[in-house]
Amino acid sequence: MNKILNKNHMCIFLSGMIGMFANSIINVFSAVFLYKQGLPIHLILLVYFFQFFIVGFFALFAPEIVKKIGLGNSVLVSRMTKFISILVLVGLKDLGIIHITIIILSLGISGAINNPIWQAILSHYINDNVRGEVNSINSILKSITSIIVVVLTGIVISAGSENLLVIIALITSIIAVIPIYILDDKSIVIKTVDLKHLYANLKSNEFKKNIIPVSLHSLIMIESFLIGLYIFITVGKITTVANIMAIAMGVEFIVISVFGIEIDREGLESLKYSAGIKSITSILFLISSSIGSLYIFKTMNGIARKMHTTSFATLVQKRAKSSGDEIMFSALKEMILCVVEAFVFLILAIISYFIGEKIFNVIFISTAVAVALTYVSWKKTENAQNESKLVERVEF
Repeated sequence: MNKILNKNHMCIFLSGMIGMFANSIINVFSAVFLYKQGLPIHLILLVYFFQFFIVGFFALFAPEIVKKIGLGNSVLVSRMTKFISILVLVGLKDLGIIHITIIILSLGISGAINNPIWQAILSHYINDNVRGEVNSINSILKSITSIIVVVLTGIVISAGSENLLVIIALITSIIAVIPIYILDDKSIVIKTVDLKHLYANLKSNEFKKNIIPVSLHSLIMIESFLIGLYIFITVGKITTVANIMAIAMGVEFIVISVFGIEIDREGLESLKYSAGIKSITSILFLISSSIGSLYIFKTMNGIARKMHTTSFATLVQKRAKSSGDEIMFSALKEMILCVVEAFVFLILAIISYFIGEKIFNVIFISTAVAVALTYVSWKKTENAQNESKLVERVEF
């Protein structure tokens, strides 16, 4: 237990849990807010396209930002930038093109700074022998925050007290950075980013073997961003969306509480089983037509997604740590993930222009296929790596 509850892990737990307040508002409700403002689905998908294109392009600058201003200051900048998007998205009643542009830029820049840095923090500071357990505890604590945020957002929006949500988002965004300042950022090696260094990392076998699994994993992230909108379009009330999300997250909380040890113990096996369950639950959304079925399917889907993303994150973090340059590895991984997400959003936006709400059928089917292929591709790279090590031992 002492290996799990050390200073670095506690800082990660606190920062992740408190910072999840602002993240949950964006992740669960941003598409719903945009839809309520009158944006059609294909334009919402275009907003996501521009946002993730910016994240993918600027993610490579994250190592240099950390080197210039430090770990804590970098996270603070990303948190405050994200808060601007919440201020505009939640605080304003009528959004124009300028407001939407501000939302895209603030979320894009925030993600470009925060995502690779946070992945690097997890990769560097979590001990490998308890990585699965720590990731699961982190997910549990963030799930608690998400449940509170989802319920609170539904109540606040229904009561017309959006300013309260904005104030809480500001306070929690600032507090969430404090634990990061406690971490010893001098222990992370940050190399100078130049074209030669970048090219060397892109060519490295340690990074190349992650490109396909990470690209496929992008479909799961896209589904998670849009699932709230799908439920809102189906039921028509934001309070019902909040109720469905809260119950689903509550069950996720219970399941993931006992899943961490299995991730640590089984490794790739956890990814296999969670991939199978996640594929099935994505397909089930194709037959959801009532509020009751949405409660059931969202709960099942949420559990499977949480299990799968926790397993996937554990495996990626281990590879990032073994690369010897966690921040650059995480920045490159984030670049690939977000560039793929951006162009998938663009393709979905074009298709949605012609088929409208039926685009969700395309998303659910694509996610089911991508999840299964994620495990297959990861298993293939693991087998290739094991064979390479075997050859090295034989030659030696």
